[in-house]
Amino acid sequence: MSLEGKRIVFTGSCSKLRVDMIKEAREAGLVVQVGISAKMDWLVCGEKASPSKQEKARGFGAEILDEAEYRKRLQGNTDSE
Repeated sequence: MSLEGKRIVFTGSCSKLRVDMIKEAREAGLVVQVGISAKMDWLVCGEKASPSKQEKARGFGAEILDEAEYRKRLQGNTDSE
């Protein structure tokens, strides 16, 4: 699955520093946004992710991913598109 150009937002506490998560995502070809919008593809949720952000992202049709699923997709280990 090509990640190039997919738009993502991180929310909640992740296992790595946010700056490192953003760098890693950009290196994979993802576009990191700072806020929830209709143009996003994925909301990556760490611990204590805001339920209201998740609901808003769902309303825009974005996929909600936990950090483990996000990592799988970065590594290309998923059948989802």
